[in-house]
Amino acid sequence: MTFVGDQIFSDCTNLQSIILLGDNVAIKEKLTYDHVGVDVVDADKIIDQYVLKDEELVYVIDRTAYTTINIPAEVTSIGEEVFSNCSDLTSIIIPNGVRNIGKSAFSECVSLSTIIIPKSLVCIEETAFYGCVSIDSLNIPNSVRLMGAGCFAGCRALSSITLSEGISQIEEKTFSGCSSLSSITIPANVRLIHARAFEDCVILDSLALPDSINYIGDAVFEGCSSLSMMVLPRSLKYVGDYIFSNCNNLRYLILLCESGSIYEKLCYHHPDLDVVVADQIIDQYVLKGSALVYVLNKYALTSLVVPSVVDAIGPNTFANCHLLESVLIPKTITTIGDNAFYNCKALRSIIIPDGVAHIGVKAFASSALESITLPKSVKILGENIFIDCNNLQEIKIPKGKSGYYNKLGLKKYKKLYQVYK
Repeated sequence: MTFVGDQIFSDCTNLQSIILLGDNVAIKEKLTYDHVGVDVVDADKIIDQYVLKDEELVYVIDRTAYTTINIPAEVTSIGEEVFSNCSDLTSIIIPNGVRNIGKSAFSECVSLSTIIIPKSLVCIEETAFYGCVSIDSLNIPNSVRLMGAGCFAGCRALSSITLSEGISQIEEKTFSGCSSLSSITIPANVRLIHARAFEDCVILDSLALPDSINYIGDAVFEGCSSLSMMVLPRSLKYVGDYIFSNCNNLRYLILLCESGSIYEKLCYHHPDLDVVVADQIIDQYVLKGSALVYVLNKYALTSLVVPSVVDAIGPNTFANCHLLESVLIPKTITTIGDNAFYNCKALRSIIIPDGVAHIGVKAFASSALESITLPKSVKILGENIFIDCNNLQEIKIPKGKSGYYNKLGLKKYKKLYQVYK
């Protein structure tokens, strides 16, 4: 066909699509102009209801009438918006040989719950499955190298997904609004996580970031209100603005990378969070060198045994742990840092072992301690170590150390002092 006249399908009120076999741009433009609201599709082959161009599925005749789809084996690519808004479609089998799923190919297929993705697939383009609110699980084969922006955004029922080991980045808004997603494993080759990739994943309570991540974009975890902790890997080079905004359950961030700018940015954007710089985590213990600097879930602890692999308890390590009643400090400890046990309102007793040489400023201030014995090994004391410990009944100081009195913040308790040899 080389020519069509004006308005050739005028008043064909049931006409939904025109399949144009052959490459004639002028005819396509004329038909599109004359028949607004009708799909005008370039193609070179029709197999049953499937319309193909260069092995790409570009259209499905009466597509909204189907509940199941079995794409022909000749197809290597699924085109843009081919199944978009097919609200009755419940399942689809994509044949082995398909390498690309186009932009918005299945967007807002609200009944789609079953989809089989072949091992030949290489690319899932942006918003490919956007708004598919009935998909609850997906397995992305390792052949996939690219997942486009927002490709699973708004998949509210998606609770589990296995990602391809072949991807190197998670694009913007990839899982935005996936409100049933409780856990996900990020592959070891991923280096970049772009803006808002996990925003409003409201039941996502933990996420392990591999030691390959070097970039986290703006507001990546905004609205992840179930996140309680996050460890940022040592490979990290950049974080965007407000990456944990409205993460209302998040109490602390463990930063394993040596970056002053990242630390300062996180502290500035998230002033209510404990941001802890460390270099390793052993069980729940967070260490910087040989010092214990944080304990995971510390605010819920009632008792704790400090591990013997450390020789120091860092500043603020247990500050404001209001439920902590008992702590066993090993003989390996030589330093107890500033405010280490500050405001531990339930801590009534503690044994400071012989070997501790340095106790920092306000190390036990405002705690519930009833008895204190300073070891003979102490050489350096900060100011007001025990100030506002209002439950004190006994204070034991080694002989010859009376100069400690003014350091302890206990002037009003002089009558409780005892000197031991």
